Amino acid sequence: MEMFIHLDSDIFDLVKNGKKDVEVRLNDPKRRNLKVGDTLIFLRRPLDDEEIRAKVLYLDYFDTFDALASKYKMERLYLDNITKEEC
Repeated sequence: MEMFIHLDSDIFDLVKNGKKDVEVRLNDPKRRNLKVGDTLIFLRRPLDDEEIRAKVLYLDYFDTFDALASKYKMERLYLDNITKEEC
């Protein structure tokens, strides 16, 4: 399966440069269909004129944001210069 994700240019550039390597989304009905091995296609907003393809390597599920923030550094989630406590 392929899933399209639209990103603002600043976030798109962080993904492109490898700084942001964790994608966090609400586990809504659309995302529940996502499986390991699927492809995410990130599109640069507003024109969707550039794309990055990435394979889903694993899926993590968290009950709270605190649990998520305890596992990953904030920079990997695009929360640069923000502490876990501030979030």
